[in-house]
Amino acid sequence: MKNFSDKPFLLVREGVVMETSAEFTSLTGYCNEEITGCSIKHIEKKLKTDFQFIHEVGNKSVCSYIFSKLLEPIEVAIRCIDLEKEKSLYIFEADKDYKFNKSFSVIEKLSTDKNTGFIVMSCPDLRVLKVNEEFIKTLDEPYNNIETILGKKISEIVPDFENSKIKSFFNIVISTDTPYFEEEYEVVNMKRGTSFWNISLVTMPDENENKYILMSILEVTKRVVQRKEIEQRNKQLEAIFENMSDGLFIIDNENNYVKMNKKAKEIIYKADLVKKLGDTLVHTKYFDLDGKEIKLEKMPLPRIQNGEVVKNFIFSSKSPYGEHHFSANGSPIYGENGNVEKSIVLLSDVTERIKYEENLYFQTQYDTLNSIINSMNMGFLRVSYPLLKVVGINRMFYEILKEVFPELPHMNEIAGKSIYECFDEKSVNIDYLMNVLNDESRLSNKMFNYSYTKQLSISGEDKHYRVIFQPVFKLNNEVAELAVMCIDVTNEVTERNLAKKSLEMEEEFFINITHELKTPLNVIFSANQLMSMQLSEGLNEKNTVSFERNMKIIKQNCYRLTKLVNNIVDLSKIESGHLDLNLQNVNIVEIVEDIVQSIYHYIEGKGLNVIFDTNTEEKIMAVDSYKIERIILNLISNAIKFSDKSNEITVTVQDEGDFVEIDIKDNGVGMEKEYLDVIFERFHQIDKTLSRNAEGSGIGLALVKSLVEMHGGEIRVESMLGEGSTFKIILPARLIDETENKNFIMFMDNKSEKINIEFSDIYSI
Repeated sequence: MKNFSDKPFLLVREGVVMETSAEFTSLTGYCNEEITGCSIKHIEKKLKTDFQFIHEVGNKSVCSYIFSKLLEPIEVAIRCIDLEKEKSLYIFEADKDYKFNKSFSVIEKLSTDKNTGFIVMSCPDLRVLKVNEEFIKTLDEPYNNIETILGKKISEIVPDFENSKIKSFFNIVISTDTPYFEEEYEVVNMKRGTSFWNISLVTMPDENENKYILMSILEVTKRVVQRKEIEQRNKQLEAIFENMSDGLFIIDNENNYVKMNKKAKEIIYKADLVKKLGDTLVHTKYFDLDGKEIKLEKMPLPRIQNGEVVKNFIFSSKSPYGEHHFSANGSPIYGENGNVEKSIVLLSDVTERIKYEENLYFQTQYDTLNSIINSMNMGFLRVSYPLLKVVGINRMFYEILKEVFPELPHMNEIAGKSIYECFDEKSVNIDYLMNVLNDESRLSNKMFNYSYTKQLSISGEDKHYRVIFQPVFKLNNEVAELAVMCIDVTNEVTERNLAKKSLEMEEEFFINITHELKTPLNVIFSANQLMSMQLSEGLNEKNTVSFERNMKIIKQNCYRLTKLVNNIVDLSKIESGHLDLNLQNVNIVEIVEDIVQSIYHYIEGKGLNVIFDTNTEEKIMAVDSYKIERIILNLISNAIKFSDKSNEITVTVQDEGDFVEIDIKDNGVGMEKEYLDVIFERFHQIDKTLSRNAEGSGIGLALVKSLVEMHGGEIRVESMLGEGSTFKIILPARLIDETENKNFIMFMDNKSEKINIEFSDIYSI
C-alpha cells in the first residue's frame, strides 16, 4: 500500500470501498465521505465504468474512461491488484495536466451553439464522453438526461442501432478516417413524429491517435417540410397547367419556348418541331375576324415581349389541323433589373363560341337556342329591336313577371307583347335604354350591356334580381334583338348589406373606443398638470387636499382604461379561441351573494337599493369563479348606469335542478323591444351619441354573452321602456373531477380592485 500512496486508488474489501487516496478525490472531485463505505456497484455508477471487467483482467492495466463529479470525462489506466482477506486495490493512472474540454476548441465552440446538438464518443468502442443539452433533447427516456447517457455506448442510446444506417456512418468514419456528412437524414419517432437532421461525423485525433469521434446534429425539419410543400405545390401547379383546358405558352427573352402544356401542344401543328417564336409560321397562318392576315409582330407573344398586356385578343388560325378561333390573354414577367424575362400567354379555343355566335344570326337556330335557355337556372327573355316585342321567354322569367303582374297572359300567349307591358317603365328607364342602344360608340363594343338591380316582393318575401339587357348583333353589327337575363342576387345583396352594416358598426365602435380612450387620458393629463403646478409651488395644507383629489382622479381613470383594455383583449381572445375556462366546483350562491354584498357601499352613494334573493343556500357546480364575477359585475354595472335614484336592483339565484338561473333585474329606463335582439352584438350600443348617459365601448354585453356561452349556458333579456330590464343567465349545473382539471388556476386577486375596475365609469374613488 505504501508503494501506491501517491497514486489515485480505491481499496475494496468484500465489495465495499474501505479507503481511498487524496489523489483519487483530487482526480474525481468526490470527497472521501462520498466514496468510503460505498459499494463497488455504487462507485461504478458514479464513475460510469465497469470494475467487474477490470477485476477479471487481473493485474493488467485497462485503458478506460471515468467521469468526475462534474461529469467531465477522464482518460485513465485502471489496474486491479488482489490482496489478502478478500481485499482488492484499484489503481488509477491519469495525465494530471490533461483536460478534455481544453483539448478541443471545436467542443468549446459547439458548447455555446444553441442550435447544434453534439456528442463526443471514444473510438472505437463509441462510449459517450461529452454531450450537450441540444443533443439530449432529441433522446427518449431514460437517456434524456446527462446522468444516464454519459458512459453509455451509442448502441444503447440509438434504437435498433445495429440495423440502422447510423451504424454504417460510424463504420465509414472509423474504417476510412474521413469525415462523413449525411444531409436531411429522416428519423421516424412514435412520440415525436418524423423529423429531418443534418448529421456530421468526424474523428478527433489526440497525439496523432484517433481517440474520439464527434457527432453533430442540426434539425432541418422546418426547411425540409417547407421545401417539400413547395415541391408539392409545384407538382400541383404543374398538374393544373398540364390539365388546363387552355393552351399555356411561355417564351424567354431570346424567343425560345420554355413551356408548352398538353393543350398547347394539341393546338400547335407538329409542336415537337417548334422551338422558337415564329416556327409555327411554317405550317400555320393567322387572321383577324375580318379575314385579314396578322403579321408575327402583331401576334400576342411578340407584343407581350414589348411589355404589353394582352386581353381577350381574338384571332383565327389555319393549319393542316383546320381552321380554329382563339382568345388570347397574357402578360410579361419582369426580372429584378426591370426587363422582360419571360412572356406568358393563354389560348382559349373559342371556335365553338364563334360558330355559335355566327349561327345565332340565323333564324333557323332559334328553336335550339330556346331549348337551351329554358334549361338554364335564370330568367331569360328575347326582345325584338327596335319594336321591343317579346320573341321568347323561359319559365323562370315568366314566373317572376307573373308575381309582379298577376294579370299577365299565359306563358304561351306572351309572345308579341310589348316590353312596356312586362316591365315597370320607371324602374327600367326604357328611354335611357333606347338612347344607349342608339349610341354607336357603345355599340362598337359587342360586349356592352345595360343592367340594373330590382327589388321585388315574391310570395311575401323580398327578392333582389339583376336584370341584364344584352344586345344581339347581326353580321353588319346592327342590333337584331335584346337578350334580357334575370338573375336572383338576393343572397349577394343581403350579404353586401350585412357587410355594410358590420363595417358601420365597427366604424362606430372605433369612434367610441377613441372617445373612451381620450376621455380618461385627458382627465389624467389635466390632473397631472395641476399636480405639477402644486409641486412647483410646494405642498401645503391648502393644496394637499387638491393634490390627493387629483391622485384619486388619475387612479380612477387608470381603472377605466384597464377595464376597456381588459374587455377588448378578452373578447379578442374568445374570438380567436385562446381564452380558457378555469373550472372549479364551487358554491355559485355564495359567489353571487359575495359580489352583491361587496357592492353595497358603491350602491349607497347612488341612492339605489340592491336586494339579493335565492331559493337555496348552496349549489355546488363547476364554474370559472373569476369569469362569473366579471359577468355579474358587468350586468350590475349596466343596471346602475341606467337606473335613477331610489330605483331597486334585484339579484336572484334560482336552483332549478339541472341548471341554475341568475337574474339581475332593475326598474330603470328599460329598452325598446327592437333593441333586444342586437344588444349582445359586438360594437352595438342603444345610445349612439358620444354624450350618452353612461360611458361604455359597446363590447361589455358581447363579452358577457361569450363568457356565459363558454360555460355552456345562455343569456336572455326582458325589458320594457320605462319599466326596467331583467337579464337571465342560465348555467348548466354540472360537476367536474378536479383532480383531472389541469387548467385550474386559483385567482387570489383583490375583489375590491375588480369592482373598482368594473365600476370605474360610474363611480368616483
